[in-house]
Amino acid sequence: MNKKKKIVICGGAGFVGHNLVPFLKNEYELVVIDKHKNNLELLKKIHPKIKIVYSDLSKKTKWEETFENADTIIQLNAQISATDYMPFKNNNITATKNIIDAMKKFNVKYIIHTSSAAVISIRLDNYAKSKKEGEEIVTKSGINYVSLRPSMMYGPFDNKNVGWLIKFMKFSPIFPIPGNGKHPRQPVYVEDYAKIIKKLIEKKPKNKIYPINGDSIDFIDMVKTILKSKKMTRLIMKIPIKTFILLLRTYNFILRKKEFTKDQVLSLTSGDEFEMFPWWDKFEIKKTSFKEGMKKITKSKYGDIMLER
Repeated sequence: MNKKKKIVICGGAGFVGHNLVPFLKNEYELVVIDKHKNNLELLKKIHPKIKIVYSDLSKKTKWEETFENADTIIQLNAQISATDYMPFKNNNITATKNIIDAMKKFNVKYIIHTSSAAVISIRLDNYAKSKKEGEEIVTKSGINYVSLRPSMMYGPFDNKNVGWLIKFMKFSPIFPIPGNGKHPRQPVYVEDYAKIIKKLIEKKPKNKIYPINGDSIDFIDMVKTILKSKKMTRLIMKIPIKTFILLLRTYNFILRKKEFTKDQVLSLTSGDEFEMFPWWDKFEIKKTSFKEGMKKITKSKYGDIMLER
């Protein structure tokens, strides 16, 4: 029997990792590295046969040793939101440098890097700037790579986008919308993304960058679709963007944590609409519409689980 190829998933206990592992665990030897202990423990509970490593990729420690004899590195680690620049630098830039250094040290030949559609956004906030620099570290490394630029992803275990919206809807009878709500989003169902990664492990295209975007839907229509799928009735209230940001600050102050930041609101309302590269044809995957994706989330036993950030 042929020995299974070893795949190391960096940041693999997050939202994407929890959805990716089921697609890979039977065919590959998986090692998942993550700094969120509770998320790692949940992943191990659901998939007890995988190897987990609790470590911070922004620091050079023994996690590097897991790269020995690895076939492919899958990079999922990312800082999505923060109130200052350092978390973005640590998790999107320094961690990427460390991953590339470890690959060179142990002669690992291939990386599947998760970048972001935000690197070509109208608004280059700290997230977009740091993701752009992280992507450049990979593309200039001399190591064979494929870099994926997904727009917002959603699905089971979502702790950011749709997951956060659902969480808010559950306790508030009013759902505030910044501006007129006609802000285009291009949501990608996370299992579609997982299937793309699986194809890339098999095919290993060299030194390619692929935009991975879903069909365009206005934010207000996303909210209505979520409410319908969850069989909830809420009053949708349109609020001027500046007022919305002020209310958001009050909300974050009451909760004593910033679950949604000003930068995220400004990115949401920027009007970005990204290139529609036909990835569904390229990778021979059936594209999931937002309506279909919400149905899948509702049926999933993990649909209401939010991971730690």
